[in-house]
Amino acid sequence: METIAFRIAGAGAINPTAKDEPPMSFHFSLNRLKAPLKLKVKRRHYHQKASLSPGFTGKKFILTGIIAVILSLAGSWHCGRSHSIDRQALVTRHNVVLDHVDTLGALTVGNGEFAFTVDVTGLQSFPEAYANGIPLSTQSQWGWHSMPNDANYRYEETLDTLLTCGDRPVTYATQSGSGRRGEAIEWFRRNPQRLQLGLTGLQLTRRDGSAGNMADLEQIHQVLDLWNGVITSSFEFEGVQVEVQTLVLPDQDAVAFHITSDLIRQGRLKARISFPYAKTCAVCPGYDWDHPEAHTSVMLDSADNFVNIGRVLDSARYMVQIAWRDARLERHGPHEFDLAPKPDAGVLEAVICFRQEKTDRIEADFAG
Repeated sequence: METIAFRIAGAGAINPTAKDEPPMSFHFSLNRLKAPLKLKVKRRHYHQKASLSPGFTGKKFILTGIIAVILSLAGSWHCGRSHSIDRQALVTRHNVVLDHVDTLGALTVGNGEFAFTVDVTGLQSFPEAYANGIPLSTQSQWGWHSMPNDANYRYEETLDTLLTCGDRPVTYATQSGSGRRGEAIEWFRRNPQRLQLGLTGLQLTRRDGSAGNMADLEQIHQVLDLWNGVITSSFEFEGVQVEVQTLVLPDQDAVAFHITSDLIRQGRLKARISFPYAKTCAVCPGYDWDHPEAHTSVMLDSADNFVNIGRVLDSARYMVQIAWRDARLERHGPHEFDLAPKPDAGVLEAVICFRQEKTDRIEADFAG
């Protein structure tokens, strides 16, 4: 950085009331100036005012002015320089990196209207482990659900009339009550709730044929690229490397993933899409796996690399479109679907789109 220096070229005590004060010359040297800047301050007669403190001398007054001039010139010099900002470097230096399982550090990708939260596998493979931390979620702005109102509770039943400080009656919805009113209050307190649209996770199989769990994961390394909005997750399962890239489409409520691993060639890796029922708890992940009869997941149409699934939860309805490459879809249960990659592919990639209504089909494509 270029330096700014100044020196006092004159000497002598400065007193605003003195009569024989010699002139003072102040010399400023700034590297940005072609020639030194000289300011002469001639002796003047001042009248001391009562407002000045006894310790405030003319010398302090003049030095304060000198410092103000220096700061002003320094500021203009700095503002005049052109500094380009490497915005990508500025953002990416704050990328989030995880090297271990942290249930309070689950990462999320989204687009402002839709969000997808993952565990260290880059998908939602172990939701139970994160239930008491940051839950693994798939949610959208339009995804809401209300439990059936079989008793036909009305909002007016939750209201209570209270008096203000001025004895004016005001009506509010309250949280206290008994009997039918208390039941109505509880129903409106719980409904509507955010809807978990579905979970997508890995199904890992050990060499002995048993299901893998989170304790089997080693060499965990996960990075959230803030500039590109991509989560890259890598880990080893029984010594075999797995890498998962996860992103959310910028203009759709859709998540895409790309998986590479020799586990695919060994037939020991699948992706499972599961759909839960809603839950009205105050503090919980918001999915209910214990009532499969309370909702439906219907395959409306399908092809070799595409399926359209209709979801119905009471009055809530939405569509799930899944597109993939080099894999086949297998129904595992009433609300579970497995994507089994072809062994010779070595790669599994898919796009899962959530919509309020059926639209044009999507394609699985990570190109670019």
